[in-house]
Amino acid sequence: MNKRILTLLAFVCSLSLWAQKDVYFKIDHTLAGNPFSYNTATSNNLGNTFSVTRLEYYISQIILIHDGGQKTPVANTWILVDATIPVNENLGNFNISNLEAVQFAVGVEQSVNHSDPSAYPTGHPLAPQFPSMHWGWSAGYRFVAYEGKGGASLNQTFQIHALGDGNYFPMTIATAGTPSGGDLNIDLTADYTRGLDNIDVSNGLFNHGETDEAEDVLINFTRHVFLAADGANSVSLEEQEKPEFKLYPNPSSGLAFLEVNDLKGFSLSVTNMVGQEVLHINEISNNKVQLDLETSGIYFVSLIDAQGSAVSTQKLIVSK
Repeated sequence: MNKRILTLLAFVCSLSLWAQKDVYFKIDHTLAGNPFSYNTATSNNLGNTFSVTRLEYYISQIILIHDGGQKTPVANTWILVDATIPVNENLGNFNISNLEAVQFAVGVEQSVNHSDPSAYPTGHPLAPQFPSMHWGWSAGYRFVAYEGKGGASLNQTFQIHALGDGNYFPMTIATAGTPSGGDLNIDLTADYTRGLDNIDVSNGLFNHGETDEAEDVLINFTRHVFLAADGANSVSLEEQEKPEFKLYPNPSSGLAFLEVNDLKGFSLSVTNMVGQEVLHINEISNNKVQLDLETSGIYFVSLIDAQGSAVSTQKLIVSK
């Protein structure tokens, strides 16, 4: 066999390895290992008996990690999940040889979170929904709407509507995916009992906001709810190492400082309550940044990673 034929065979093999494939993002909904259904009694880790009457949430900023750590964002994709409907989302067609992990967040990213739902066509995940998944212009979308009944007799109502730019936490799940014909399936299992870990629902509760039980639900979704379904290839869920920064003084008269140990590779974005960016720094040259804001109000200060994701956000109050 001459050298030209060998070269041609190597080229054909390389094409087959890198052939494009459709990638499907799938979620199997469960309660403590059983198929999910509404009005079914189960218990959380506190031993609280509860049932679920509504569970909806958003997934956004999906990134495929493959072939030696390459990161391929799935652009303009938002999934509105109803826990009674299996998720089987075609993310698109990609050149992937070996999938290593998938990254995503529960909620809506800050750059979109304060947009107008009426601007989206009917049927779009971010368009108006019934029941509503939008809290308002300043607060944005409900990241998770978790409702049900608690107590021994399941007669105590609880509602947790979790939202807020500061509660947007990207997560990474190690998975090789599952080949299916010429496609690749990312198969995840969601155990929604874990969404209420360490949250007492035995006496009912109402939390529509960004703190306490609402924040706890989003942390639970990030750390505990999702597992990859491909056995030994899965490292379940790894908590992201997010740079936590100091923001002071807060409240501020307009002059504030952001300080963190290592800002290398991050940019900085400051947005107002309606999602307008009022300050952006592309390259941070040191570990202490001065912010000078001229108008009183509430702002969100975010560190942005190389993929454009807000990895850490804090609220800044300016009062002149």
